[in-house]
Amino acid sequence: MNKRKVLTFIPNNWSSEVWVKENGIEFTTTEELNSDGLFEIIKANDPDLIISVSMNQIMKERLLNLAPMGSINVHCAPLPKYAGMSPYVWALANNEAKSAATIHFMTEGLDEGDIILQEDVFVESNDTALVANGLEGMVCPMGSRDDIPNIMNALDLHVLASRSEGFPNVLAEAMACGTVCASTDVGDAAEIILSADSLCRPNAPDELANIILNLARENKLLPDKWDKRRRAGSVKIQEKFALERMVQAYEKVWLS
Repeated sequence: MNKRKVLTFIPNNWSSEVWVKENGIEFTTTEELNSDGLFEIIKANDPDLIISVSMNQIMKERLLNLAPMGSINVHCAPLPKYAGMSPYVWALANNEAKSAATIHFMTEGLDEGDIILQEDVFVESNDTALVANGLEGMVCPMGSRDDIPNIMNALDLHVLASRSEGFPNVLAEAMACGTVCASTDVGDAAEIILSADSLCRPNAPDELANIILNLARENKLLPDKWDKRRRAGSVKIQEKFALERMVQAYEKVWLS
């Protein structure tokens, strides 16, 4: 029997969303995997089997038992040794000679459940987390540095692409050096960043890419505007987040 394919995504899986759009597959997104609304959407499509790939939330029993064939997970490491998120990174960090691809039935436990299939994947000498994520040649690992002010001053643009933050000091540090910044709207980034045109939603790579392109054009075509932006950012940090101001703010909170 032919059924509609409706795939569900937590909005951290941008590449999967691109794939379904390119292939004309209906999909929905959700912030909360176990919400009543999502349950009803999936139930209405009468699934035979639920498959989890790169899921960052624990699926509850109601959803796990919805499909008659159950729910299975694709995990890119051997189980039970490497359960949890980004397990291939730990296999590399621990200098494992091999990792594995695992398919297993899901329970409410983290990467628990009976294993259906597990096949070894040998780790090559040149395998890194960058290679595993298709970023080889795009990222330059610099190791531990003690010259961050020099690096910050040498940058044209500093980009923070985090999904979550508290107070992202790195933005304030870069702006204090006169470096223009772009950021996702996480934590206190909006309080630090100079203007709204340099800020976008987290997990929205297209929006962040457009901000980067617009700022790059400004840097190249409007040097006076760029220099004004750069200086204004530095002034904002000095006026709002200088050490003396931060000490005063803490004293006000604790003594009030």
